[in-house]
Amino acid sequence: MDVRFVPPTLRGPFGGAVDAVREFREGSFEVSFDTVHDVRTAEKLVGSYCLVRKDDLPDIDRLEEPATLVGWQVVDDAWGDLGTVAGVDEGSLQARLVVHGEAGEVLIPVVDAFVSDFDEDARTIFVHIPQGLLDLARDNAREAGA
Repeated sequence: MDVRFVPPTLRGPFGGAVDAVREFREGSFEVSFDTVHDVRTAEKLVGSYCLVRKDDLPDIDRLEEPATLVGWQVVDDAWGDLGTVAGVDEGSLQARLVVHGEAGEVLIPVVDAFVSDFDEDARTIFVHIPQGLLDLARDNAREAGA
């Protein structure tokens, strides 16, 4: 994968290719570039961003990485717009999207049975909530607001 460092440095490399990627802590990675061979060169890149072509990035399995869905809109095939993903609850055996909308807070398990499709460009998740489940969530939201 080709990378460009921005803003460009006067005495450091302008870009390079990724040699290796290593996860050293959950969610934190160490990336090695073919143009960075020592600490002095690496220090010249502190504060720089790495730009890559979108087409060169690996596909993300949104069901495996539900935290990448925070901020996305959620649309049910029967109920329509449910709201926005405010977070992910991973406290149970199954991760659940925490959706805030008119129905209040709705928890949607991140499984194929509920999540039917993704629109990456529109940042929208299409879901199919079983009949009665959303009614229960809306009734609970009304009772909590009363």
